[in-house]
Amino acid sequence: MWGFFRRRSGTPYDDVFKTMLVKGSRLVIPLINEMFHLKEPISMDEDVKLESNEHFFNLEGGEQAKRESDSSIEIGGRHYHVECMCYDDGTIVVRIFEYAVQIAMEHSTYSDNHLTLELPNSGVLYLRKTEKTPEKLVISIRLPEGDEMSYDVPVMALSDYSLEDIISKKLYFLMPFYMFNLEKSMYNKDGDGNEKVVMTFASLIEKLNELYEAGDMNANEYYLVYNMLRKVTESLTRKNQRLWKEMDETMGGHVLRLAIDKYVDYGERRGLKKGRKEGRQEGMAIGEANGADKNAIIVYNNCLERGMSEKDAIAISEISDSALKKAREGRNKFADVK
Repeated sequence: MWGFFRRRSGTPYDDVFKTMLVKGSRLVIPLINEMFHLKEPISMDEDVKLESNEHFFNLEGGEQAKRESDSSIEIGGRHYHVECMCYDDGTIVVRIFEYAVQIAMEHSTYSDNHLTLELPNSGVLYLRKTEKTPEKLVISIRLPEGDEMSYDVPVMALSDYSLEDIISKKLYFLMPFYMFNLEKSMYNKDGDGNEKVVMTFASLIEKLNELYEAGDMNANEYYLVYNMLRKVTESLTRKNQRLWKEMDETMGGHVLRLAIDKYVDYGERRGLKKGRKEGRQEGMAIGEANGADKNAIIVYNNCLERGMSEKDAIAISEISDSALKKAREGRNKFADVK
């Protein structure tokens, strides 16, 4: 195992990436198609199965370390692994291979002393592009006999895609991160460049509204992308609060009213349907909650059911303390009556 490896600490952008996967997993399909240039593009009707992103590695001295990849998903029987990076840190290719081997081991087959491993399609999304950002990553494996096998790990850079590209290719998964392209302008507290930032942000909201009105996004996806766009942008402008205030005022609360109403209705109907189907752990908790708490409990339970840690489930669902208590009580009651 590589001794220099250290897992990067989590950032708000890691949380946004994972939230997009959990709450809007359908939106990742065009991203997968674009990143891996699939000969037969995956249909938007395909089910996206989120797998556990927790992997365990043996370290020197017999200790075991837990590391979390950004995404490990299965679509149509194929496994995909995508890492989201703000910039290249020089070690991502090592992590990619470590995670790829672990994912392959988790889905390996063994028969008659024959072990078969199938590596996932792995790729990297860079939110910032610098001179050091690679066009691709390459992993080479030297076999005992001396033969060498190599494969490419594709790289996508956010800045290579205009807003028009994102819309035309249905890369809505990238929309929450789009404001990274204007990051430098946000640091100027004197106001230079602020107008461009505000106008770009307004264009994003306008495009988002158009997609929703045209039916290209359902209410759940619309609210998700909007909320994550807001979260990313607020984080990027944390050193320029005057700019964030101007952008916040530009948005206005009315733009989301219809979508939020439909989203809450969607969440309630989904909770009821799931309550009838699976019964208890959500039904017991959701029945005692209201509005946003209901949706948070649903997302929290979905995260846990997909193998995520409770820490990630809490961060992604943004669940309140009171709703978390109800959700835990509901799950405990469900466990007791199983």
